[in-house]
Amino acid sequence: MGLDMPHTSKACIQHRKVSPGVESPGKEKGGPPEADLAGKHRRRARSCRYQLDRAEEDQPKPAQRMHSMCKELDSDRSPGLERNFINILARVIKPKEMPFQVCGDYLNSPRTTAVFSPDPDHLKKLLLWPGFFDWEKTIDFQVVSPEVTHVFQEIAKMKGGMLRLSDYTLFEMGKEEPPTFPEGFWVGPLDPDLHTDFVEGRWKYSRKNSNVYIRELLKKFPSAGVFNKHDELVGCTLGNEYGTLAMGHIDEEYRRFGLCAHMVSSVARAYFRDGLPSHALTLPDNTPVKRCCVRSGLKELRLVHWMIYYKGDEQASIKELGF
Repeated sequence: MGLDMPHTSKACIQHRKVSPGVESPGKEKGGPPEADLAGKHRRRARSCRYQLDRAEEDQPKPAQRMHSMCKELDSDRSPGLERNFINILARVIKPKEMPFQVCGDYLNSPRTTAVFSPDPDHLKKLLLWPGFFDWEKTIDFQVVSPEVTHVFQEIAKMKGGMLRLSDYTLFEMGKEEPPTFPEGFWVGPLDPDLHTDFVEGRWKYSRKNSNVYIRELLKKFPSAGVFNKHDELVGCTLGNEYGTLAMGHIDEEYRRFGLCAHMVSSVARAYFRDGLPSHALTLPDNTPVKRCCVRSGLKELRLVHWMIYYKGDEQASIKELGF
């Protein structure tokens, strides 16, 4: 969930209950075999690309960005579709969509999704579409624009549930030159067959079926790992399905060398090569990661919301999600 590299305790998540009412350089000379995977990852990333429309002078709100992203995703799958289907009013990521049908067990147990719409009325209509969500069960809503948070609050009240709301800071990557890379380390893309277990073992939000989910992300989106002089993997980060860098981690003994900043910059450049923006999330009080983001060239945009809808025992729902 965003860049949580310095391992913070689960209790540090800011939340409040809302009551109802790569450019992969490899080694500089003669990089390792992993560096050859960069092209493969870029090709795979293109098949799942997302596009956030931007205007230099007038930046749209997050909900509008996400809406534009989803329109581009649909037209990218079916060229010409945008000419006949330009008025997409709201969009949701469903587990049966490519590339996530193989991750159904992870995304449905409990339901984990991202819902986008620039219009609150359209969003509400989508959320309440008959049979679309089971409001008797826990639902994890990722990266919600604050402009439409009130819609989720209204529905929670209507359905007799509660919301656990967390604030996250959204960053956007600039195109500055990457920081100087420390000697004795190199960066390269992660391999789903070799490195999935490493990522899962260090992701503090991992839960049942995380392994197949992480493996699919590594197949479909840019990633970067930091390797020491013995070619041992000591850090990782990767792109995810809702458009941010995620699962950032550097092993304890290798922190304070500036490795995180270079790793993040490497993944961001992989997105830039495809003409895509790069974003990251972190908790507002996670000073070490915010410092890493700034050193990587990321610019702070604003807060976004992460919401868990639940009924009954809050702690049981949180545990089910791996928080």
